[in-house]
Amino acid sequence: MGGSLVFVSHATSDRRYVQLLGNYIERTIEDTKAFVASAPDSIPSGSDWFHEILRNLSSADALAIVYSRNARSSLWLGFELGYFWRMQHGKNIHCVFDPTLELPSPLNELQAKDFTDDASMAVFFRGLAKDLGRNYGDDQIGITEIVDAAPKPDVFAKWKSLLQNGQWSERELSGEHGNKTVWTSVEDPSYQIENIYEVEVENFSEPWAKGFPDQHASSYWINLKVAGATVSQEMFVSLDGGRYFVPIPEVRVDNKSIESYKRSFYYHRGSLRFLLGKVIGRYYFTNSDLVDFAIRQGIELY
Repeated sequence: MGGSLVFVSHATSDRRYVQLLGNYIERTIEDTKAFVASAPDSIPSGSDWFHEILRNLSSADALAIVYSRNARSSLWLGFELGYFWRMQHGKNIHCVFDPTLELPSPLNELQAKDFTDDASMAVFFRGLAKDLGRNYGDDQIGITEIVDAAPKPDVFAKWKSLLQNGQWSERELSGEHGNKTVWTSVEDPSYQIENIYEVEVENFSEPWAKGFPDQHASSYWINLKVAGATVSQEMFVSLDGGRYFVPIPEVRVDNKSIESYKRSFYYHRGSLRFLLGKVIGRYYFTNSDLVDFAIRQGIELY
């Protein structure tokens, strides 16, 4: 009997986790190789990439699918599943998944295993070895390492979706502790953004915050609330006498020597604070936004 081949279907951004998974399969399942397309040595230099994918799919004895948040929009994962399903008539397909996701059909028919649970992953490897007709040498430490490296669910995924694609209503409220501004999601009113005007730092000063006619600046904590409970905070700065209200950028430090270091500032376009700045930010010029502000103030964008 020749060696077995497991084709591991995954999103490229999950490459570190999947390479650990593939290495574990090769180490613990007798005479078995794992094909992981994102691994540096999986496809020889100069080879036809698509041809190598098809060749390994056609030669595979089993398909292992990693269904993460990154994989939800992967057209390749769907292609690989369909190709192997037709070739093997729906047999020898195994799946591990993020338990915070709802598995689509036909993955929900495969007895998929939770990739954040040690016991569930042990069942996955034993089932894979059984389908291959191979001996399996359990390695609990290796399983724990794989579970620890599993793609973590983004607990703010819904926040980001509502900020990026939803609509928000703004209200000025007054109460016993003073005035505050509250932004409420139209799609899900349990999601609210709150500025209660508690000043963190008067006369805030950073290189990126300079160059305005009015030098007065103050920083404020913005509360992100779900069903009345604060789940996170982000700091914003009021600049130029209130004409601008923007999130504090991230800081990168380049310390080439002990005696000196250089700081640079940046926004990541997909970050929570950047998306908040697009919704609740205030910009003096008509049709201006956080991107324009960043370019003007020398803040990098990624």
